[in-house]
Amino acid sequence: GGDIATSSPGAETSINGKSFSNTIKGVEENNKREYVFAERGYHNGPLTRTDGYDLSRSVTSERSHLIYNAIPKQEFVQVDMVTAKAWNDLVEANAGNQLSKMHQNFYFYKERPIFELYDLQNDPFELVNLSGQPDLAAVEKRLKDEMERKMVIDHDFLPVPSHALKTGIEKKE
Repeated sequence: GGDIATSSPGAETSINGKSFSNTIKGVEENNKREYVFAERGYHNGPLTRTDGYDLSRSVTSERSHLIYNAIPKQEFVQVDMVTAKAWNDLVEANAGNQLSKMHQNFYFYKERPIFELYDLQNDPFELVNLSGQPDLAAVEKRLKDEMERKMVIDHDFLPVPSHALKTGIEKKE
């Protein structure tokens, strides 16, 4: 495999998707996507925390960001920060109760909801989870449907989000 954005024409790659590097570089302006998909899986860390193993998927539209946490009880740890001095400083400040409530909630929580929905226009830092709000039900369903469609196309090994909905798992939170 290789990087789809930098591979030579005709080179084999195991990446599923289309490059938008020309859009980022400003070379191509008509390459806008309705959705951007992302996933997290294994990282080089312990399997008991999210810095080592995190099964989550997300879909982002221009206005909204939906996250599907397939193992919500996995202890959440900031993946790319655990070896940095800044992370150790945050851990120490948290232990000394020196962080604001917002920062405690943002960095140190043990369990995540199965679904997270954020309004990127009104909450660009994704601090208020709107999943399950009746007035956003259509938005949430559309994003879940798009995520599920993408997971099927990619032969994703995770249970699709509709499985969590049908079994009522999210209601037990």
